[in-house]
Amino acid sequence: MNTTSATLGSSVRPATIRRVRCEMRHGYLVGLMAIVLGVTPVQMTTPPFYALLPSDYPGPLIRVCHTEYGICLIPVTIQPGAPCECVTAGGTWVSGVTVH
Repeated sequence: MNTTSATLGSSVRPATIRRVRCEMRHGYLVGLMAIVLGVTPVQMTTPPFYALLPSDYPGPLIRVCHTEYGICLIPVTIQPGAPCECVTAGGTWVSGVTVH
């Protein structure tokens, strides 16, 4: 007789003990996943390159083209201080300068 069945009584079968332990593990796993998913912030989607965004865009952008109408995400290969352009929703390109 193993120690688990001795502590629970001799009428409990080992298969029942395994099932209960498995259910407990699943319950702990579901609870842990709920905590992790609840704490993890929702990832913001990255805007497409050159799409004009408001100047106070809340998301972090690595390399930005700054225009008088707003900012846009540009490839990191463009050096700061270089001229750049952003496209408006209407399809018009506006000139700017790479700031970071």
